[in-house]
Amino acid sequence: MIELLRDLIAHKAYANSALLRAVRQHSPAAEDQELRVLLHHIVLADRVWFQLIQGLPRPTSEECEMPDSLQGIVDQYREHDARVQQWTAQVQEPELGRKIEAPLPGNYTVSDGLMQIVLHSH
Repeated sequence: MIELLRDLIAHKAYANSALLRAVRQHSPAAEDQELRVLLHHIVLADRVWFQLIQGLPRPTSEECEMPDSLQGIVDQYREHDARVQQWTAQVQEPELGRKIEAPLPGNYTVSDGLMQIVLHSH
């Protein structure tokens, strides 16, 4: 399972990069406030799940603020994708079954959180 998750996370980073490059190259999209809000929501939700997986507190309200520019959002994606890939490169299979505390009803494991990260943008 860990190899599948690593592959999915690597592909998501690739797809994020391609999507953001396309948005940046198309002025109407790059200037679209609704699209920027959606892109920021996706990376923020991913960051929340990743911090839950790591046992860290949720991002602060300051960390949740949307950057003033598309480039700021692109930077958030790059940083987040790199962190997730680095972490998943070293995590071992038994860790995937560890329970995590989520602010949602239900029981979640590390693998559930990683799947949320992989699939949230879909």
